[in-house]
Amino acid sequence: MPATPAADREIITERLINAPRDLVFSAWTDPEHVAKWWGPDGFTNTIHEMDVRPGGVWRFVMHGPDGTDYQNLIVFAEIVKPERIVYDHVSTPKFRNTVTFVEEGGKTRVTMRAVFEDKAAFEMAVKTFKAAEGGKQTLGRLANFVEGPGPAAPSATDQPFVITRRFSAPRALVFKAWSDPAHFSQWWGPAGSVVKVLRMDFRPGGVVLYSWAYPGQASEWARFVFGRIVPERSIEFVNSFTNEAGEPVRAGFSADWPMEVRYTVTFEEEGDGTIMTLRGGAVRPSEAERAMFASIAASMEEGFGATFAALEAHLAGRARGENAARRKIVLFMHASLDGFVAGPRGEMDWIHVDEEIFEYAGARIKEGDTALYGRVTWEMMEAYWPTAADQPNPSKHDVEHSRWYNRVNKVVLSRTMEGVSRPNTRFIGSNLAAEIQALKATPGKDILIFGSPGAAHSLMAEDLIDGYWIFVNPLLLGAGVRLFDELQAKQQLRLLESRPLASGVVCLHYERRRDSSIPGVGVAD
Repeated sequence: MPATPAADREIITERLINAPRDLVFSAWTDPEHVAKWWGPDGFTNTIHEMDVRPGGVWRFVMHGPDGTDYQNLIVFAEIVKPERIVYDHVSTPKFRNTVTFVEEGGKTRVTMRAVFEDKAAFEMAVKTFKAAEGGKQTLGRLANFVEGPGPAAPSATDQPFVITRRFSAPRALVFKAWSDPAHFSQWWGPAGSVVKVLRMDFRPGGVVLYSWAYPGQASEWARFVFGRIVPERSIEFVNSFTNEAGEPVRAGFSADWPMEVRYTVTFEEEGDGTIMTLRGGAVRPSEAERAMFASIAASMEEGFGATFAALEAHLAGRARGENAARRKIVLFMHASLDGFVAGPRGEMDWIHVDEEIFEYAGARIKEGDTALYGRVTWEMMEAYWPTAADQPNPSKHDVEHSRWYNRVNKVVLSRTMEGVSRPNTRFIGSNLAAEIQALKATPGKDILIFGSPGAAHSLMAEDLIDGYWIFVNPLLLGAGVRLFDELQAKQQLRLLESRPLASGVVCLHYERRRDSSIPGVGVAD
């Protein structure tokens, strides 16, 4: 791309930075450093590759404070250390940027001269992306970075804790154990405690909020705020004790424990295994906090050692394929032949049930120990099934299902009932995917969902349903609530059984196939 100056399509940004030129140039060319300051205020970065040489590629994502991701692709044209960097921004808007570093009395004058491909690209940068102001903020963040602690390595006092562990598992699996809430809750936390992940947003700037509790004791809360993440290579996060709302608080065991501790976890391949190293240090500690952190390093090593022993056992199980034993969610639903589960006004008086259906479905229902409902369906169930066996002349089905209903755990998807307490009942109103994945990872039998079209659609949208028992009734509704709705992509199914019943109802039993290479039946709305 030509670098011919053009006043009508050029942005020039300049700043005098109080730091040596070599240090400023290093901050521009080391991806570990760049990720910490690049971009306007409020932005974070995920750098996928950065090869600083002529012809080298810099590929990264800028995460805006509003949650928008901006994909960037840059190709370096010229590198003259420590004087000049020239690169082409080949993703839209296209421009060539020439960055110069001039030493002035121990300080460094940094000048960015961006020449855009054409007037349209220039106007997009200025009007849509506010590039002129963004450039000023970017150099401001660079200045704060190198004029403060900057790229210098932390001292042994500020980062006293390091622990390394080798796992006999591939690096991708070890990384997934940190990044997937269904894995994370199975090993993280103090030994002997039960960990619950309330939410997990695994991205730079994202938060994981979790609690842990020992038997008979109240829950404690903490969070991670993620920094730079390099897939399968490193994770940075700041750990804090919190209240239930996720707001940082002082640790209960000491008023001198740092409010924030920054950790970096790295993953390195070694043969068929993985070397994982965790480094930690207090963030902006007072002298008392620094002393407290350093004083219990031995206790931390023991605690993390037990945690990583749990991780080792978890990884060993996954490597042996024990994840096949994860609980499944199975949907039981009546549908019309034209694919509706309720009429235009929600009516379901057309559904056919009889003893043959009860016997056939009942055998499968006994294999589950958890029932999942939407709020409306749950309220209808609560109004009848707890006492159905106590009514005059109950049927065999009423007795059996009433006893099953009263015995099993119940999960209700509802945004309006969080905080409500009912025996053997849990309400989920947010973070659906993380909560359900964590539920599926806990020991137990299958999780069964009955009816509940709204809840079923939410689970389908997240691809959380593993099996379908669809009772196709012999009629056409023409309109109403669809069986399959809000699907985000094709899902492959395998037909396990087709059972015609005397009433004309046909039960279709499908299994979700996670391997897209296996032929199956594509589900569409």
